[in-house]
Amino acid sequence: PANPDWMPNEVTPDVVLVPGVAFDAAGHRLGHGRGYYDRLLAGAPSTFKIGLAFQFQIVEHVPHGESDVDMDLIVTELGIVGGRRMTSSTDGKGKA
Repeated sequence: PANPDWMPNEVTPDVVLVPGVAFDAAGHRLGHGRGYYDRLLAGAPSTFKIGLAFQFQIVEHVPHGESDVDMDLIVTELGIVGGRRMTSSTDGKGKA
C-alpha cells in the first residue's frame, strides 16, 4: 500500500551518512553544489550527521554559507577526523 496506517507520514532519522567531495575538520562539507543534502538535513536538526570520506578528501578549509549544514562527525578509513562534535570539545581543529 502507498500509505499504510502503521507507517508515519514523516520520518526523522536518528543518523544520516552523508557523502561529499571535501570536508574540513570543523565539519563543513563541499557537495556537488545542488544543496540536496543541505535541504534534507535542514528539516531534521536533531539528526546526527556523519560525513563519510577518504582521508584525501579532508582539506584545510571548505567554503560554506548560511544554508550549508555542518557534519557532527567526519569519518575516513583512518578514523574520526573532525566535525562539530569534535571541535566543540577540542581545540577547534578537530584534535583533542
